[in-house]
Amino acid sequence: MNSKQRTSMKTSISRRLYLNTIAIAATITLFYVGGCNNNDLINSEMEPFIDRYDLDLHRSLNGTVIIRGTAEFGQRLTAVADVKNKVESIFYQWTRSDGITLDAIRDSYTVQFDDVGHTITVTVTNPDYPGSIISEPTAIVTDPHPGDGASLNEKLIWLQRNAKSDTEYNIGITRKEDTIGHRAQVLSYPGRTNVTLRLTNIGDEKSISIIRGQHDDWLGVDHSVTLILEGSITLNFRSVSVNGGTFTMMDGKLTQVSVGNNGIFEMNGGEIGYMRVINGKAVMANGKMYGPDVSDNGIFEMSGGEITGRVSVSDNGAFTMTNGKITAGGVRVKGGTFTIIGGEISGNTRVIDYGNGYGGGGGGVYVDGGGIVTMNGGKISGNTIEYNGGGVFVGENGTFIMNGGEISGNTAAAVAENSSPYSGGGVFVNRGTFTMTNGEIFGNTVAYGSGYYSHGGGGVCVASGAFTMSGGKISRNTASSGSGGGVFARGTFAITGGEISENVAYFSGGGVSFNGGVFEMTGGKISRNTASSGGGVYASFENSSFTMTDGEISKNIAFESGGGMHFHGGVIFTKTGGTIYGYTDGDDNCNVVKDSNGIVRDNRGHAVFSGSNKYRETTAGPSVNLDSTIPGSAGGWEN
Repeated sequence: MNSKQRTSMKTSISRRLYLNTIAIAATITLFYVGGCNNNDLINSEMEPFIDRYDLDLHRSLNGTVIIRGTAEFGQRLTAVADVKNKVESIFYQWTRSDGITLDAIRDSYTVQFDDVGHTITVTVTNPDYPGSIISEPTAIVTDPHPGDGASLNEKLIWLQRNAKSDTEYNIGITRKEDTIGHRAQVLSYPGRTNVTLRLTNIGDEKSISIIRGQHDDWLGVDHSVTLILEGSITLNFRSVSVNGGTFTMMDGKLTQVSVGNNGIFEMNGGEIGYMRVINGKAVMANGKMYGPDVSDNGIFEMSGGEITGRVSVSDNGAFTMTNGKITAGGVRVKGGTFTIIGGEISGNTRVIDYGNGYGGGGGGVYVDGGGIVTMNGGKISGNTIEYNGGGVFVGENGTFIMNGGEISGNTAAAVAENSSPYSGGGVFVNRGTFTMTNGEIFGNTVAYGSGYYSHGGGGVCVASGAFTMSGGKISRNTASSGSGGGVFARGTFAITGGEISENVAYFSGGGVSFNGGVFEMTGGKISRNTASSGGGVYASFENSSFTMTDGEISKNIAFESGGGMHFHGGVIFTKTGGTIYGYTDGDDNCNVVKDSNGIVRDNRGHAVFSGSNKYRETTAGPSVNLDSTIPGSAGGWEN
């Protein structure tokens, strides 16, 4: 039989077998020698040839498929198929037990978090054959905890998937350095509320550093999440953002914190480099922080700890201080509110660029631009400014309300040749408003400062704007350079109550010196003050006015003239009530002019000296001590 005959026979037999076979698979071997009958086969001297046919006669896909791998979140499952049909390729489809067709058509599949609680199967198909091969289902998919040895990043990622509402999770950290990186940098648990994470240093390390991932510069604490740090843990992120959640810091260090979107930051210890609060709330009970920035309806409540560096409150921000200390920067309030109930703003020092006139200053507190400071208690003390307002500066449209507390021991000095001569050791008011109902401004100083002259105002300097006093004390202040040991005013100063006492001025106005301003006295006392001229009050310059309707000027001492009051240069003095005491030997209330040795100097205006040798000595009791309201003869006063 030649090769052509063989091929023909193979083809015809194959076709006959194919057509007559139904649903079987077989292997057929054909033997041919010579012709096609047995005699030819038996008698042939030719070598027999053998043709073997592996015939796939099954019309449905047949075989098995199994799934290898662990049914856990994040694990890889692999399908191993044993298909009996002769195929060039097969196709896979993974399916979950709840009927969801998974987005996976390869021989492997990575288990997703949504698969937890379900089983998974895989189906094998081929377009040339009907039917399919389906695996047995996996075990129910789980998401096991990564274990104590896992990194912090792995634990936080697991919690993002598994955290439950109203639950606290304690995460102990033992490594000296751990990481919060990609996917874990935002602590957010959508659909869940009140999730608390407590990170605690439980290892032998005194300090643990948590570093960021390679490309992650910030850490976010989102809505309904509370993060608590305990045990000297430092978060080395450029910024930590509390965006609607709560961050409680017990210890450790943070570089920068941003609180917003009604988020809450609670600081009970540790150290923070910088904080910004915008439409959120920060509560500081302990620890140390560099000056925060509070604005845009942000709230900052300070009940303890220490802030070093300037505090800024602006644009409807609100800062309330009940305790603690602010040092090395002071407070700036512009368009916001600052309330002092307790605590201390002290030890702050500011060096000013003198190129802007008298518009700067405020060693302790600076308020302007619609800002409001309310002082009900606490201290603004021991602050220094090389300009105006050692303790407080009230600038344009600023308001300071003093209902209690003390402004004490502050210093202002003119230390440069081109600096403004205004000072105000305790308070400086420039186009703002200061209202004093109680408390005390005491022990403040205007220093002479490198030989340059200062107007003065050891306690208070009113360059422009208004200062109203209805209670409290301005006492024991010193203008070692210039005038107004207690008060120097070019704006408006009004006293309805309280006391200005025991102040000292190097030149004039031991109690009050006003120079081109308006002084109104309807009550209170100006007493026991000392100056060269005008022991109680000194007034000068045309258009200055002093109106006295009540109150008392007593017990003041001048060394040159005007024990009670010295005025000249066109000052308008209107007296309709109150008492300015003259000198009567043995009278404890008297104003007096005497030299440094205590010798009384007559003819210099113990009660009032009006300048140019115009004076009036009064030696009688209070009934004739300028309690008359009409200038004239006995008991009156001469201008």
